[in-house]
Amino acid sequence: MRSSSVSSRGLGVDAFYTKHAVLNSIASRCRPLLEEIGASFVDFSCGDNNFAPLLGCAFVAFDIRGAAAATDTSNFRQKDWFTVTDADIPRGPITVGLNPPFGYQGALARKFVAHAMRLNPAMMFLILPRTSWELSGYECTYAETLPPDAFYNPVTGSTYSEIYARFLVYRRDVRSPVASVQMKPMRRHAPTSEGITVTRKWFPHKVPFLVVRRVGRNAGQQMYCVAQGRKAYVERGRVSHGGDWAGTHKVEMEGIWLKAYMPPHTTLEQLIATAQRMCATPDPECTHRHPHAITHAYVWENVTGGDR
Repeated sequence: MRSSSVSSRGLGVDAFYTKHAVLNSIASRCRPLLEEIGASFVDFSCGDNNFAPLLGCAFVAFDIRGAAAATDTSNFRQKDWFTVTDADIPRGPITVGLNPPFGYQGALARKFVAHAMRLNPAMMFLILPRTSWELSGYECTYAETLPPDAFYNPVTGSTYSEIYARFLVYRRDVRSPVASVQMKPMRRHAPTSEGITVTRKWFPHKVPFLVVRRVGRNAGQQMYCVAQGRKAYVERGRVSHGGDWAGTHKVEMEGIWLKAYMPPHTTLEQLIATAQRMCATPDPECTHRHPHAITHAYVWENVTGGDR
């Protein structure tokens, strides 16, 4: 099974294949579900086709690349998923999965799932990143966070680390006549709680505050702390006090830096401790984005302790 952050039309150097041990674990959970409803399985991006044969049911496996790329060529079809129709899949109840190309912020995975829903599967087994969309007409009945090293690069053989993804089981909700992929409502205002605000806006006199690099190779690893007339710079956990850092990094740039404005009683030591904790526990989504970027939610959870 593969996912690629490039496209479904070729195997790039950043292709993500799921490790066989992870596939075996997922298959053991899927087999009784398939037996329960007597469904066949349709793999929409099979890669080396190592998953579907583990399920013990009838299946068809699609991939844009040729059969030479598949370890197991049984029931393999070289076909672009977006051209697959009812005529290409087994009759009777079907399930669809497993690991679509993610694309930028899950956009390509959303297209794969949306096309799958047109085939009206009884269930879907999906490996997905954290998404800004949700499925209407389907109920999530199981969710499991995969290990951060669940994926490897089939070109280089190297293991990816710190990739956030979940295995999800969705069942068709017969109470809903229409199934679709819908975008989650976006937060219209900067999150606030008890005097805490996380935003891209720059208010240099609104102290105390913590400024966090949002994007780039140092995303979540460069931070500025200001409180009670004192300041410190934290980079990858290392702290340096004072200094004229305003000219070093243009922290007022809204696209580059996130700002967390804190309650007046917050001390510099508390800000430094928060910054060091963030350096030690990076945003799990950061390295999956291109370019690397942390989220508002990640900063929010760290500065508020997870309060909503």
